[in-house]
Amino acid sequence: MKTNEFGVIIASDRDRIECAYMVKCRGEDLVKWAVKNMPGNRKPFVSNVAKKLLIEIPSDLPDPQKVLTIEEVRELFDFKTKKRRTDQ
Repeated sequence: MKTNEFGVIIASDRDRIECAYMVKCRGEDLVKWAVKNMPGNRKPFVSNVAKKLLIEIPSDLPDPQKVLTIEEVRELFDFKTKKRRTDQ
């Protein structure tokens, strides 16, 4: 199994995306620490590292490397505008 520069096992694109999310939330050093301090015989799969770091990874996490289409940008903008209107 391949691991990334943090020692996390990356078996799919989804793992890559989720690992990037963990690094963004907790930082590189804490992710590396979690990998080195896995309890028992656990392997550093993304789900195990996330548990160690007390991170709940959203199921609808977008790919940070994906380029959004104009329709997706409009949908995001419309959603945020509508949300602001209902918050007031």
